[in-house]
Amino acid sequence: SSGINAESGVPNINSQIVGSRGSVELGLLNPHEDFVQGGYNHFDVRARDVGNIQCIKMIAEGSSDDALLLEWIRVSSDRRQVQKFFHPSMWLAAKVQDKNEKKTMSLCN
Repeated sequence: SSGINAESGVPNINSQIVGSRGSVELGLLNPHEDFVQGGYNHFDVRARDVGNIQCIKMIAEGSSDDALLLEWIRVSSDRRQVQKFFHPSMWLAAKVQDKNEKKTMSLCN
């Protein structure tokens, strides 16, 4: 499962987990729900085992002008230890409008 603590914005967010035994696409994280400012979002995703989790890649897509400020992401597995990825305040946006926004970000240990 993965947890995202986010502020503001509603771009479509796709993600990929990279591990010691390969990678897996998790698909669209917010197909029916908008992220809420100051809110916490939790997603349960079933995927094949990629070994020890090394990175999570987040990709903003769509036509929204909004952005998502990721404060932290935690990825856990039934078979592996919990991994928690931190990132300094960086906005994830489908339409990058300034130097503080990115369309793709990789968070790695």
